[in-house]
Amino acid sequence: MGMYYLWQGGLSYLSTGGLGVEEATQRAQLIATSTAEQAQLNARPTFTPIPTFTDTPTCQTFTVNVNSAVVRQYPTRNSSQLEVWNEGTEVCVIQQIIGTEWYQIDWKPLTRRIDEAYMHQDVIEPRYPTPTPTDTKTPLPSVTPVIITPAPTRDPNFIPSVTPLPLPTVTPPVRVTLAPAVPSPSAIPIYSA
Repeated sequence: MGMYYLWQGGLSYLSTGGLGVEEATQRAQLIATSTAEQAQLNARPTFTPIPTFTDTPTCQTFTVNVNSAVVRQYPTRNSSQLEVWNEGTEVCVIQQIIGTEWYQIDWKPLTRRIDEAYMHQDVIEPRYPTPTPTDTKTPLPSVTPVIITPAPTRDPNFIPSVTPLPLPTVTPPVRVTLAPAVPSPSAIPIYSA
């Protein structure tokens, strides 16, 4: 059992770099705090992008088409009334609420933000409506008649004339005569005496 404690002590001594328990604890605290302080000093500030302006949605101009129309806070008939507008008043419509009969409007269009309100489709109409496309049928392509001209027929009284062909003639063979070859001076043997 004693060997075990000696062995553990030796390993502890080597792992702490030769320091005792108290000195090793102090050194560990010093390293931990210096690392935390250094981390705070090395911390880089985070970049916060500059906010950009969001384009306000374009208004579609509608007009009130009844004597008085109620501007509501929410798209229901039970919602509180924000204002009542007279016939002919221009309305800045942002969009139609999908699946409902209500339009989202900007009830204070002179501000830079959208002040949401709602109006029912029965009390407003578009000032410049988009023309609804009509279902025009494209005419079917016309068939151009093809005129087939028949080949000319022969006259039954026609008698073909026979044009005589020239008879073949025999062409005499060509005779080629060759001139005698003149020997080159290097081909003549030279005799020395």
